[in-house]
Amino acid sequence: MKRYITFLVFFYVITGLFSQDTSQHKLQVLLPEKCWYDIFYTELLKNRDRNTALDYLPNIKKQPKMYMSDLDAEEYWYEREYWPGYSLIINEEGLGLFNHLFDFEKVMQTNTQNLFIIQVSIPDVYPSNDEFDDNSYHNWELTKSKTGFTFLFLFDRDFLDIFVDDFTNYFATFCKYDDETQQEIKNLINYNSYDESKVTWPRRDNKNHVIGSSCIVIESLRLRKEESTASAILQTMDRGTPVKITALGKKQTIDGITANWVKVQLDNGTEGWCFGGYLDPRP
Repeated sequence: MKRYITFLVFFYVITGLFSQDTSQHKLQVLLPEKCWYDIFYTELLKNRDRNTALDYLPNIKKQPKMYMSDLDAEEYWYEREYWPGYSLIINEEGLGLFNHLFDFEKVMQTNTQNLFIIQVSIPDVYPSNDEFDDNSYHNWELTKSKTGFTFLFLFDRDFLDIFVDDFTNYFATFCKYDDETQQEIKNLINYNSYDESKVTWPRRDNKNHVIGSSCIVIESLRLRKEESTASAILQTMDRGTPVKITALGKKQTIDGITANWVKVQLDNGTEGWCFGGYLDPRP
């Protein structure tokens, strides 16, 4: 793993990196407070059911009547005023991620503009994060037993995909929501209804894939027999699954993403079609 990160960093050093100060400043500009939130809010809006949140918040699911110890026993989790929560916070001192704090060791923006390599360390004075992990559905095992590691932040318009150490270790996705959309998220959670006409759905950029290129699945994606959502499903590919594009199909818009259907080959030789909007090229 260390060799992989060393190679990745070295590759971008020789191909062009922005300076540490410049990269950190650009990252702060891209991630203002009260703007980026976990992708599960998009899933809530799609499902139009606030109880979908319980699939992503394990601690609340265990104690649905009380989310925090200082709440009155008659209050329910959805009556709180701070939704949406679990925001991503970044400043000169470091990175805050789901109640975890990390110190910056090095921040590098690559010449591809949308990828940041962020080397972090865990503050010595910070207590164990085990109690916070119960509030999150993310795989914190990727960061356990480490004094430092590397986050890979990959921006794609209104989406931020986060990986740990390399692109096979998917960790989280954040979406950028405007103020009006945030209010509708709050309305859905507080009242279990919202006005969809006021929602601006997060969008990814159009995907322009090339035959022969290698990509990685960025969201759970179905591999199908033909280039259609009505075609038979061969299997479901998990996040982080590497694929190679062998053919390009028709262009279509799905979930607000315009991209080609692509024929892909998995590492085990399996071939099939999938929607290219959920594939991302990797350096």
